[in-house]
Amino acid sequence: MVPVFTPFMDDKKLTINYEMIDKYAHFLKTKGMHGVMVLGYTGEGMVLTVEERKRVAEEWFKVTRKYDLKMLLNIGGMTLPEVYELAEHAEKLMVDAVMVLPDLFYKPYYVEDLVKYIKDIHMYMPTRPLMYYHIPFMTDVHIDLYKLVDVLEKEVKTFTGIYYADDHIDKIKFLKEKKPEYLYIIGMYTTMMGFFFEGFDAFSMVGMNLYPDLLKEMYDHFKDFRVREAITLKEKYTKKIFDLFHMDMPMDYIYYIKTEMDKLYTTMKMGHVRKPKMTINMWQKMY
Repeated sequence: MVPVFTPFMDDKKLTINYEMIDKYAHFLKTKGMHGVMVLGYTGEGMVLTVEERKRVAEEWFKVTRKYDLKMLLNIGGMTLPEVYELAEHAEKLMVDAVMVLPDLFYKPYYVEDLVKYIKDIHMYMPTRPLMYYHIPFMTDVHIDLYKLVDVLEKEVKTFTGIYYADDHIDKIKFLKEKKPEYLYIIGMYTTMMGFFFEGFDAFSMVGMNLYPDLLKEMYDHFKDFRVREAITLKEKYTKKIFDLFHMDMPMDYIYYIKTEMDKLYTTMKMGHVRKPKMTINMWQKMY
């Protein structure tokens, strides 16, 4: 599941380059990718307008049908009325699955508050499979996921699983063991090996945009229990990422990876980033 960028043009307003999305999807398909995660952190969904987000979702929906890719769409990160509007739009499109963030201003401190928030959104997209988008290093929402799932499965019939952008394996390992029927997509590469050994097999890493061949080969080695080969490729991938941006510098990795992608694939420009430049080291924040 590739967390895709939103391609921008180089004009003053950084207008979205909608025409690039078809070429982008075709590229990912030819590299053996099976699905895309649209308008999440990597896709800068939170700095787009509602109308832009709708149009981006529509374009990705068209090309995912064209190239037989699964589409996971984030609708969170906006004001509540806007999230409702995006939920209705996702329902109308009939996307494969929808991700929901917690409220980013009225942050939930109790599971019951988060469930009520998600349940209200669910009313606007009653048939779409729904996943909770757990990305605490950005939302600063630290909820007991086991308790959350325990309540959600009773209150939201379309609840499907968790998109887990966190390196702490222990927080979700127990949940997967007790509730294996749900989908758990791991959105962090740094502890990918540990997650594999704990039985997780669905991953979503921004590096899939840059080095899809390498990551697919590494994944296939893991699936076939060729651990030594997988570790060798993991080390190769890690070196590429470390060479791209040093860990002691401000960690604005979307900017650096977009820039590198433009260098590697010159006919498929992703452009600049709209989001504010980060001035902290994300790794320090996460740990």
